[in-house]
Amino acid sequence: MSTAIAAYIALADSAAKRLAPDETVVEVDDFQAVDFWKPKRAIKDVTAPGAAEPFGSHQLGAVMTDRRLLLFRLGGLTHSQAEEILLDVPIAEVESIRCESHWWKSFELFLAVGGAEYPFLIAHIGRGRNFEKAHEATR
Repeated sequence: MSTAIAAYIALADSAAKRLAPDETVVEVDDFQAVDFWKPKRAIKDVTAPGAAEPFGSHQLGAVMTDRRLLLFRLGGLTHSQAEEILLDVPIAEVESIRCESHWWKSFELFLAVGGAEYPFLIAHIGRGRNFEKAHEATR
C-alpha cells in the first residue's frame, strides 16, 4: 500500500470517530470525500464562519459528509489523523467548491462560505474535482 493511500485511510478512519451515528462521508464515483488541503498564505490568519480559529499554515484534513464540511487539524505519527475540528459548516452553508489547475505547476481549491472565498493548495486536481462533485451531490 502506498504512503498516500495509507494517509487517506488514516484520515477517513480518524474522522469517522467524530461523526454522528447516522452521518456518512459522501462518496462519488468510488471516491470518498476525504482530502488534504493546505491554506494559502493569504488566509493563514483568517477565521472563517464556523471555524474555531484561523486556518494557520499547516495542512488540514478535509471531510465532506452528507450533512457538513469538516476541516481538521492533523496529528499522529504521520500527520494524517484528524485531531481537532477546525471548521464545521453545514453543507447548506457551503456556497461552492471549485478547483483550478495552473499548467501542472499547482492546483488550487476555492471554498466559498459566508460570502467569502478561501484558497487552498491541493496535491491533485482529480481529488479536488471529485470534491466539487461531492458538494454538488449533497445539494
